[in-house]
Amino acid sequence: MMPTSMKQQDAQLQHHKIRIILLAATAIAVFMALPRLAIILYVRSLPFSLAASQQSWTDFFLKFIFGWLVALVFLFLNTSRKRLSAGSLAVELGNFRQRLLLNLFLFVVVRWLAMLLGLDGAGFAFNEKFYGFLLNITLILEICFCILVAEAYMLVMKNQAMKLRNEILQKINAESSFEALKNQVNPHFLFNSLTAISSMMDTDREAAKHFLNNMSQVYRYVLQSQQAPLVSFREELAFSMAWVNMMRERYNNRFSLETNIEALSLTRQLPPMALQTLVENAFKHNVVSASAPLSIQISARGNELTVTNNLQERSFKEAGTGTGLYNLNKRYLHICGQEIRIIRKDSIFSVTLPLLNEAS
Repeated sequence: MMPTSMKQQDAQLQHHKIRIILLAATAIAVFMALPRLAIILYVRSLPFSLAASQQSWTDFFLKFIFGWLVALVFLFLNTSRKRLSAGSLAVELGNFRQRLLLNLFLFVVVRWLAMLLGLDGAGFAFNEKFYGFLLNITLILEICFCILVAEAYMLVMKNQAMKLRNEILQKINAESSFEALKNQVNPHFLFNSLTAISSMMDTDREAAKHFLNNMSQVYRYVLQSQQAPLVSFREELAFSMAWVNMMRERYNNRFSLETNIEALSLTRQLPPMALQTLVENAFKHNVVSASAPLSIQISARGNELTVTNNLQERSFKEAGTGTGLYNLNKRYLHICGQEIRIIRKDSIFSVTLPLLNEAS
């Protein structure tokens, strides 16, 4: 369910859009009525009867209202990106070519309505052919103005939406990176890491060196990736493997990790800390012991990454915010409009993430 604040924000944006369209329609209708107004003023200067002059004003206001309604229709049409369907016929308003064809069709309909309502006449003794030509030109120019105004408005709104999306992504990434960094530097983790290094220094200096290298790689990646909305899967995998290697020392190899990754998938992208979050959750929420080893599988095929682990839940949970998967899902929604898939079945827990192209 959408939060109330987001509903209110959507309602405000819709209200703002309607107000802009009403103002734009009025401005366009006034501008396009100026030629007719000039003709009426010219006619009033001629020795016409008062009745004819009064009829010209009535005709002017009828055409002004008609032009205003036409502007409203075309502005609403060109600022919408919905799908219109009538039976087997469907028009994607998000597609410029289909939207342009619909504009041409509506122009024919509007011109037919103008003839049906008798609005193509001058409304007084004047050159009817010239006035019909003037109406055609006015309608064409009015529709062109509506399309240009609508496209400019949608471009501005798109830029604002992109800025807002980037701000939200930066906030979510900062929170995620902060949480990851906090988890890595918390006293318990740091104490265990230093204890492992101390014990390895006496028995296996080379292992201690590898542990320190992995530890520095983990911290470096967390700090460097916190401002990036997307990172390559290759980088994320290398970081996660460095983190897993640290866990091997902590848990003394009481878990197994299998990878099945297509080469093409390595060129895809995903949010930073995404893979590490899934692997870390497996350790956080499950027993890891010699009698009950944890089993993790990482597979990537095409545009999907799946992390699966066996379920052997702890009786107590490690400290944390409990919002890792929720935040990760929100990040994907803001980046590409897709959601992560979570499957919990029997003794298996798996999460599937979309792998994105660089342009996403």
